[in-house]
Amino acid sequence: MAELLFQHGIQKNKILLEKKAKDTIGNAVFSKDIVVKKKLGKDIIVITSNYHMRRALSIFCHVFGDSFIVTGKASYAHFFHRFRMMLREWEEKEIEALLLDTIPAGDHKKALKFMYAHVPKYEGMS
Repeated sequence: MAELLFQHGIQKNKILLEKKAKDTIGNAVFSKDIVVKKKLGKDIIVITSNYHMRRALSIFCHVFGDSFIVTGKASYAHFFHRFRMMLREWEEKEIEALLLDTIPAGDHKKALKFMYAHVPKYEGMS
């Protein structure tokens, strides 16, 4: 995705590529940590597939909190990829609901602790 943005004239310093995440919650938490540490501003654009956008924006808005403006731009995936990913979306709704219900909006440090405690993909990373 980043390569496509570069080809369309988006400058590398305008794109944040977060590489530690194993899922959307992790991507939001690690991205906010980078944005805060590097003081990159308050306008965030999430680029993801059209079928993932609602969930991704919900998570990013919650993790980043009200002091950030989070918007989204959707890409459109091939049918078979879309079908496989829609199944994954459904599987991760339970952990998303737990995050949104238990972590205060904007508190990415508590969200990070939540991930390490409740998401098996992040075991041993803390």
